[in-house]
Amino acid sequence: MDDGKMIRICNKLIGVFMVDKPTSTDWRRLLTFSKEWNNIRPHFYTRCQDKADSESDPGMKHKLLRLARKLKEVDEDIQRNELLGAIRKSPSEVGEIVARRRKDFTKEFFVHLHTVAESYYGNPTGQNDMASILLKCQRARDKFHSLCFSFFQVKDVLYHLYKTSRGNLQRLMPTEIRILKYLLRIEDPEERMSALKDAFTPGEELQGMDVDCLCTTPEQLHTWIGTVIDAYKFSREGTLIREARDMMNPKVIQKLEELKKTIQDNFM
Repeated sequence: MDDGKMIRICNKLIGVFMVDKPTSTDWRRLLTFSKEWNNIRPHFYTRCQDKADSESDPGMKHKLLRLARKLKEVDEDIQRNELLGAIRKSPSEVGEIVARRRKDFTKEFFVHLHTVAESYYGNPTGQNDMASILLKCQRARDKFHSLCFSFFQVKDVLYHLYKTSRGNLQRLMPTEIRILKYLLRIEDPEERMSALKDAFTPGEELQGMDVDCLCTTPEQLHTWIGTVIDAYKFSREGTLIREARDMMNPKVIQKLEELKKTIQDNFM
């Protein structure tokens, strides 16, 4: 397929995803049943970025960046669940599955297995089954190069599953901390600004296995950032909730300072 035809296809899909089928439920259905999406995928995200770069309307630029980001989250979630489904269907063939699809056994996929296992907080049998799947995948993956998780990391995950299954798994990480951790992973300033606008847009909060739609206010997020920065400056790490303590390093604090200023200058 020539570049011109692919660009036309991507432009048409952008219109479909933004106007005709604008919800994540629509996207999930379309991507799941599409026979051509695997070929279109890399070109689509590149086209979204190209159109955003050339767009003079800030509102449309934001919509294009948001579409690419949100669609990619759904797309990656579908791929992880499809791979897990294949393993569950044929658990005795994990080695063959890894051999065929070893590039799909990423760090993110193992984190996904961990998350699924944690979701069985009221079902020890289900949690043990998921821990068994995780170990089988790792042992098979160990036969290949470029390991995503080391053996000791898997042991840490299993120990965590054991500890959390005995504790209160219903204690959720505060919304603002989850939003902060997501924002800190975004390197591109325009994409980060787009994500901030999404976070500050009131709406119904939806929390799924991997794709969450969370919102807060500029004031609340600003307060949380200030709390983390102050704890770092005054060596009060013990005053932070556990989920925020991994932000206590100079590079993250520098990013938080920049994020705090961005919120002050643009949203307060």
